[in-house]
Amino acid sequence: MAARKKHRGLIYIRRSTSRQELSLPAQLEWALKEAAKLGVVVDASLADLQFMQEKGLVSYKSIRLDDGRTGADMERPGFMALQKDAVADKSISHIFIHKRDRLARPQEVTDMIQIEKKLRYAGITIWLSGKVGEPLDVGQANPVVDMELYFEYYESGEYLRKLSERVVTAQKTLAEGGFRTGGKPPYGFGRILVDSSGKTLQDLPPGRRVRQPGCHVRIVVTDPEKIKNWVMILDLRKQGWGIKRIAAHLNKLGIPSPDVGCVRKDHGIAHYVSGRWSPGTVAELCRNSAIISVQQFGRRLEGEHRRHGADGFRLLQESDRNALGKAKMVNNDPARYIVRPIGIKEQYDPLEWERLQAEIHRRGTLQRGIPRTRNPARFPLACRVIDLTDNCGSVMYGRIHGKRLIYVCGQYNRTAGAECAANAVDAEALLRFSLETIRQVIGLNGEDRQELKRLLMEQAQKEQVEPDRSLEIKRDFLQRDITQTKENLAVAQRRMTIEKDDARYQALAEEFDRIRKYLLDQEQQLHTLEQKAPTLVVDYDPDKEVAAAMSLLGEVDRITGDRDARAEINALLTRLGIRIGLNFAAAIKGKERVVRKLVNGIMVFGNNDLPVPIHGKDRVEPADGNGHDGKSANHGENGKGGEQGKNAVSENAAAGTGSEPIPAVSGVHFCERRPREGISSTKDGRGGGT
Repeated sequence: MAARKKHRGLIYIRRSTSRQELSLPAQLEWALKEAAKLGVVVDASLADLQFMQEKGLVSYKSIRLDDGRTGADMERPGFMALQKDAVADKSISHIFIHKRDRLARPQEVTDMIQIEKKLRYAGITIWLSGKVGEPLDVGQANPVVDMELYFEYYESGEYLRKLSERVVTAQKTLAEGGFRTGGKPPYGFGRILVDSSGKTLQDLPPGRRVRQPGCHVRIVVTDPEKIKNWVMILDLRKQGWGIKRIAAHLNKLGIPSPDVGCVRKDHGIAHYVSGRWSPGTVAELCRNSAIISVQQFGRRLEGEHRRHGADGFRLLQESDRNALGKAKMVNNDPARYIVRPIGIKEQYDPLEWERLQAEIHRRGTLQRGIPRTRNPARFPLACRVIDLTDNCGSVMYGRIHGKRLIYVCGQYNRTAGAECAANAVDAEALLRFSLETIRQVIGLNGEDRQELKRLLMEQAQKEQVEPDRSLEIKRDFLQRDITQTKENLAVAQRRMTIEKDDARYQALAEEFDRIRKYLLDQEQQLHTLEQKAPTLVVDYDPDKEVAAAMSLLGEVDRITGDRDARAEINALLTRLGIRIGLNFAAAIKGKERVVRKLVNGIMVFGNNDLPVPIHGKDRVEPADGNGHDGKSANHGENGKGGEQGKNAVSENAAAGTGSEPIPAVSGVHFCERRPREGISSTKDGRGGGT
């Protein structure tokens, strides 16, 4: 197929870990400069990238983004969106990718070859740093292209495989010596750097990474009060207390949880860790053997390419993959654990700890090994429903209560009811109401759609000339001004070389400095302008722009009106940026029974913020605000009342008349999530996450 006429481009950027702080901006800046040189339109800026990261988006304007995703994952959402959008939009002529290893590090090379060739068969140019993937003609043999792609993608994938082998081998060597293999220290412990003789060289504060030949990291007790809390947890567990009861007791005593004050991300949004104990945190401490001065490595195994085995690293086996062939975390054979003392005094009686482990194992026999089902059609509103009650801001999670599907406040689950009420809503009723609301708000009738199409066409034709022409004029002016200023600077410099009078020389020098400063300012303005708007629109087609926008309406009609399309609903909600906020209140059922009832709600579009932000008071707001306008379908002031309307969820619409509170029975510097002790993973060492 012939190359598409030079028009618009997409930019794909990826990083595997948040430690690569400068990777994404550097990739985007390179793409913007290349697009400007070629005269290809890209609607992207560094501000857009920041907005995507703050909102957790993978597709926005001309950017397709995978942040914190391994190149071995061939189903990354940004990667999938890139393929779909590039082929569907005939105005896309170029895809800008800094290196092929940013696009993918495939395990199966032929899979990635077919993906890239499909894009190039569609007439798209793959523009890389230092090379170009030209469009290909369908049916024509291209052995040179096939060989080039094979070796490049093989090398990209081989990098991960070799790195995984090195990481697993290094982890095993460290574990056998009783050293840390990575991750945060356990509760009440800290890290120290020791030399080959075991001498302490320095304390390591949180986040500090040190590589020094012959030196390794050990853990030591740094907070005796936290160790006392840990011992209390074990004693209570030994007395028969459940993990929920223990968590509630710790919260009642006002003891902060291990990660209090840390900032981390859930659902792509940064928030402070509240400091409240959860049942899961209690359970982890009950299983952690550091309290008896023992380190266990290899209890759990994960990794995409290589894993800990009897004689070092091993290849993944059938039992390491799920039904879809994806790598999964598995529990290792206890005989293959690496168990070593960590060289400090025990903080708990080892015999009592072993008895407690036996009891925990006995109690967990019935549920152990039962996998969680992951069916996107079961809870289509997953992670899109937020509890707004009393400024909670927690995501509501899908649960099964008897034979009913419900969404329950996540904060209630995490704190075992200590910090939030048992707010719950009928999942099927809320789904029906939400789909009908979307159809009413977006699913316009025939006349309304024609009017919308006319307005979109007017806007598209206006954007065709006005913004880019003015920017082009400004850029031409700056370029001419810079040329003239450089000539003036050369004249001043030439006159300075022949001037003999000191006073006149000083005046010329001051003028030279003024001209040079002015030149630097103008060059900076030009650089900023080219980054913000790389080029004038070329061959802009308003019809195609409007058709792409209108096609979304047809997709909304199909998905919201077809019961067999349940599995596609969540992706549609994500694409439309829809979130649903619900408010609950106490009510009396019968004569005196206190229950929780849904009283009202709000639906927002375009990733606009709800009246209460996700994570509520613990959310970390970006310094420059959200910087984005979205549509909000809101009835009632701040979502807390108002008359019942098509976007105001009534108490009976979703909860059902007389809905009862449904008890939850399952527990559930940026700091990293605390890794589980004893896990063999190549992700911390980039082996599975590059």
